[in-house]
Amino acid sequence: MDIRLLAVFLGAMIGGTIQSVTGFGTAVVMMVYMPVLYGILPASAIVSSICIALTVSLAFKFRKHLSIKKILLPAVFYLGMCNFAVFISTSLNTQHLMLGFGLFLVLMALYFLILQGKLKVRATPFITVIFSSVSGLTAGLFGSGGPLMAPYFLSMSDSKEEYVALMQTLFGMSTVISLFTRIWRGTYQLEYIPVTLIGMVGILTGRKAGLAILDKINVRILSLMIYIMMGVSGVLTILTNL
Repeated sequence: MDIRLLAVFLGAMIGGTIQSVTGFGTAVVMMVYMPVLYGILPASAIVSSICIALTVSLAFKFRKHLSIKKILLPAVFYLGMCNFAVFISTSLNTQHLMLGFGLFLVLMALYFLILQGKLKVRATPFITVIFSSVSGLTAGLFGSGGPLMAPYFLSMSDSKEEYVALMQTLFGMSTVISLFTRIWRGTYQLEYIPVTLIGMVGILTGRKAGLAILDKINVRILSLMIYIMMGVSGVLTILTNL
């Protein structure tokens, strides 16, 4: 068995567990080592495609908690910028972008952790455009759009179930649509299908454990886990791109 396939399976399983609890995390885990195995743009395409199995299944599971009103505007900007980023990604120096993004995540995580319980992200039109646009760009370039959308959706959700529904419906739409854009731009090729399928098995395996954890925690613990994951994501992003 190709050792790379085992690495993909294990990473997807861990990522699927984390993302089923915090709303994101698969790309955080897998993009630490996937660029070494496949290159940064193919890795981003593979990880994003693997996430289709998780995001679509979770969106369907929590569909009754979804608010169309709350997801409509962020979805427009997120999806638009995600596909724009995929389109231009082949002409950019992604390593420099990754370093800047990692530093930004660390600072944001510290900000939210220090002010936890005192800070609430207000879903104003300006904040919506900024958070969803930046997240869409990072999703298109690096396969990771969760760190900023997590505190945004958490602040407007009335329950953890609604939070999961909002996050995974947005990601479900973006991963499916961006897959076609990646195929068109040549960053996702047919030879990656076996890797993607192995990853999907892993991520769905992790999903079961993650949902069991989600059922046991409250929103306060969930928000703390999200901010910690944001900081971890930033640190790992910086270390892997120095």
